Amino acid sequence: MHMILKAAAAAAVCCAVAHGVAEEVSIYPTRGHLVRAFSRMEASTAEKPATIRILFYGQSIVGQNVWCQQIVSEWRKRYPTVKFVVKNLAIGGYGTDSLVHCIESDIFPFYPDVLFFHDYGDVEGGYGYMLGEVRKRTTAEIVIWSSHLRYDEPPQAIMDARAMPQVPKLGKRTAEMRGVADYLDLVFVDLQGNWCKLLFEQKWKPTVLLADSVHLNNKGFSHYSRFLLENLVPGPAGSDGNGGASGTITRVPFAKGAKTQPNGDIVFEFDGNRVTAVSSGLGYADPSLGKAVPAGEVLVDGVPVRDIPSQWIHTRSSAINNWFPGCDTPVRGKTKLLDETWTLRINSFASKGKKKYVTYSVTGSKTGFDGEGSSTNLFVSNSGRVVIPGPWLGSTCNPWKSRGPVPGISKCVWKSVLLPVDVYSPQEKGVETVLATGLSNGRHVLTIRNPHGDLGIAEFVVSKPNPKWDRAPNEREAAFLKRMSKAQFIYGDSEWH
Repeated sequence: MHMILKAAAAAAVCCAVAHGVAEEVSIYPTRGHLVRAFSRMEASTAEKPATIRILFYGQSIVGQNVWCQQIVSEWRKRYPTVKFVVKNLAIGGYGTDSLVHCIESDIFPFYPDVLFFHDYGDVEGGYGYMLGEVRKRTTAEIVIWSSHLRYDEPPQAIMDARAMPQVPKLGKRTAEMRGVADYLDLVFVDLQGNWCKLLFEQKWKPTVLLADSVHLNNKGFSHYSRFLLENLVPGPAGSDGNGGASGTITRVPFAKGAKTQPNGDIVFEFDGNRVTAVSSGLGYADPSLGKAVPAGEVLVDGVPVRDIPSQWIHTRSSAINNWFPGCDTPVRGKTKLLDETWTLRINSFASKGKKKYVTYSVTGSKTGFDGEGSSTNLFVSNSGRVVIPGPWLGSTCNPWKSRGPVPGISKCVWKSVLLPVDVYSPQEKGVETVLATGLSNGRHVLTIRNPHGDLGIAEFVVSKPNPKWDRAPNEREAAFLKRMSKAQFIYGDSEWH
């Protein structure tokens, strides 16, 4: 990683300045292309529209959804037949050390085609680990970019720092981002360099593009989205991206890939960690008409998907104070989950300056009362369905613009949900239905048991991440994980025991 950082540093040359105006601004060249996404968008037709799933993720700058919408709006104009499925799950104030607690519910179930990611947390460890997991577990193409300027960051000082990234904090951060992009084969856009160039050319102060000390105003939104759009362009002609860093996405016509057994079972063998069914529209009937339709239970490797633990997740918890998730995303325990809603209710709250402490109880809508915990301990529910590390309660009593939770009243909720369908029936034409996801990346056998009729499946779509990313974390990522595993409750203390 350090060799990559050093090579990236050499590319950032200090700009010359005359009378406060830059003669030249050195900008890191854009690294990589959204090869598969653009190929699919350009090949999309009204008869066979492409579906592109886009996830925006990170902190409050990403949470300022205006510039994200501007990017998608422009793509919708360019590619009118494409079906864009877009989510923005950014969490303001969450650096990588907090955001990493939510990726199990936010990134992997959605399984994006394109992930836009920006965060102000640890880069080499935090970015490296989180995006390394995305590489390992999805086929997403990933875009990262350098940061725009705060109100107190003169563009000349930023460019000077970028010329010596091994010393100044700002220059090092940009070089680290580029280094992670090289290491994980990501798309990298030097938004910061373009930002500095704009400020120099217009003779603007950074505040012209800001609504406060760091967040963007309307003018800032326009330039933010413009710099990303200008640098996100189609890759080499004729390339579809399969077999590259993002792995492969294979579309297999039902007639070629599926086998119907004598008992009516449909069997499809595939190699990957996710499989979906695309409907031909045949056999579909509006449910409101009350007509009987064929349906079949979904199994993977002979096991109903409902009984495979990896097919279940806890969703991200709702807020207790401000917009922060109350307990981030609870960890799935060893006991099989049920379709139910969970409630964490604050029982007590104590505060001594920055030292804060809570106790709470957890109840499931089907499981019932499931135990009590505190912000300094690892909580494992009585049923074994819910696990909450103490540090994940940090947002519950985060003092930022908050007086803390109110015992007996303050609560957060989340759900445990099955990601795929456990029974498949005919859908409207073009609908893509998840049959299994988050499996081990390899060979599997999908079975749709005895559907008693034509299910109207046009094709199966198999996603296979590139196996080369299935490797141990590097030194910086391991240090990040070690720090996270040993982290104490951010506003708690052992003296409360």
